[in-house]
Amino acid sequence: MPQVLTLFQPSTLTHTIGECITQNAFPTACKKSIISSVPKVDNPKECDDYRPIAILSVFSKVYELCVLKQMTEHVDEHNVRIEKISGYREGHSTTSIQLI
Repeated sequence: MPQVLTLFQPSTLTHTIGECITQNAFPTACKKSIISSVPKVDNPKECDDYRPIAILSVFSKVYELCVLKQMTEHVDEHNVRIEKISGYREGHSTTSIQLI
């Protein structure tokens, strides 16, 4: 198997993410992203008509999901959730806080 793909084998990926979480570190090579402009309107004419997005590596997205899952489980298990915080909560949005 090519060397690039070995990082994405399930056992290697699980081990790498586990090590990153344990050591509180993130691989420097995975910190890079591609910034792209996405138009906010149909016919963009000015810089303000675009919004930047960062296209991240697959590894960083998988890592983010793993960390989010662990944090959510910890918060729920230890009953330390603050009801007035809606960020990163399934079924909640920025308008959810206005309903409390």
